[in-house]
Amino acid sequence: MYKCNACLMQSTYKNNVIRHLKRVHGIEEYKESASSYEQKSETSLPKEKSSLIFCKSCNLEIASEKFSSHQRSLSHKQNSGVEIEPGVYLINSAFKRNISTYRIKYDSENDGTITDISLFFSKIKDRVINLIAMGVQENPLKINFELFASYVVSTKKEDDDEACIKNEVKSFNSKYEMVTISRSLDEIYSHFYNVLKTKSEEFEEQDSGWSLLTLLFLEINMLKYNPMRASSFIPLPPDIYCRKAIVNVKNFDLMCFKWACLSALHPSLNNPDRIANYEPYSNELNFNDISFPMELKKYR
Repeated sequence: MYKCNACLMQSTYKNNVIRHLKRVHGIEEYKESASSYEQKSETSLPKEKSSLIFCKSCNLEIASEKFSSHQRSLSHKQNSGVEIEPGVYLINSAFKRNISTYRIKYDSENDGTITDISLFFSKIKDRVINLIAMGVQENPLKINFELFASYVVSTKKEDDDEACIKNEVKSFNSKYEMVTISRSLDEIYSHFYNVLKTKSEEFEEQDSGWSLLTLLFLEINMLKYNPMRASSFIPLPPDIYCRKAIVNVKNFDLMCFKWACLSALHPSLNNPDRIANYEPYSNELNFNDISFPMELKKYR
């Protein structure tokens, strides 16, 4: 902070003080003394301590900003898994099991290691398909696979002749795929197998030097999917509406299914989207045992 030598005026800019001396005090020359400029000492605010969240599964206190990454860590998943059947673990679930993660393990009969990915997938196939089949009975699902494996690489420092062996866990995942009750689970399983096998082979073929030590487990993420929620009138997309090929009745109740059926049975040439054309036939069909809005799984 620059100060005026003749009064108490002060400014953060030196030129302001010079102009002030000329206009107010008639002083042409500004003499800068050691005390004419004072710099405010920056007071560093004490850093707020991050709040801690206690993880019951791991019996640890984790900083709040790191808790989400901790939940995705292998150690947390290992501690929080609940075995629901031999070799199948429920790692976590949320939103009333609408989102669930399962881990499927295969214990080798020899030394606990397995490097053949085709053998690994063939051994766990029945458990995986049964798991998906149970889930898809209730709702369509969006699922993806993530394969975890342990890899080793030999590294050597420039000033050291001895090689150092480094071990890391790496994973390969697939994109989410829609699974409905009508889709073949064998085809879905083969698709995921081919994707993960290709990714693991491409990783080893790179010049990274990593070699597969053993396959660890497969994780399956399942999301319950509801692609259609029944409601009242919804306008058609413009490109479909312009074709004039679909009758979209403008109803303001929840009985879209009822009016769609009546519009098909009694087509109207004039204003086919108006509900008044079909109200005279509203009692023609028996809808007593049908609850509206109609659920997708009730359509036959």
